[in-house]
Amino acid sequence: MNTIILFLRQVSLSMAKVVHLRQILTVFLAGVTFFVGAAFSSNLQAQAASMTPEATQYQVDNSAAGASNQYQAKPKSDLGDALDNVREKLNLDEPVYEGTKVFGEQVKEKVRETLDGTKRTVEDATS
Repeated sequence: MNTIILFLRQVSLSMAKVVHLRQILTVFLAGVTFFVGAAFSSNLQAQAASMTPEATQYQVDNSAAGASNQYQAKPKSDLGDALDNVREKLNLDEPVYEGTKVFGEQVKEKVRETLDGTKRTVEDATS
């Protein structure tokens, strides 16, 4: 009986060594393959030619070197223009659509119903 147990232990130890050796060799070969592939490939990145001249050329206007920055904040006199622009973009001068008013009223009614139900529940729980 003891000899069988000793034999099984030896077999299991040798199997474990083989499994570890296979894992080590697999990782090593994968690493070698990766580095050899990277060393012999000339270009791994995708590249495309630019379609517009702006992407390949950049010209600086030297005449404006001493001028102030065109992107600086403008005086507050332009604030009215900005407000007009926002008013126009958001259509604030136009009347509210009737469907929006109906939806708002429906939401208000549902909120009222919910609050009334909550009040009744609280009153019933405290009485």
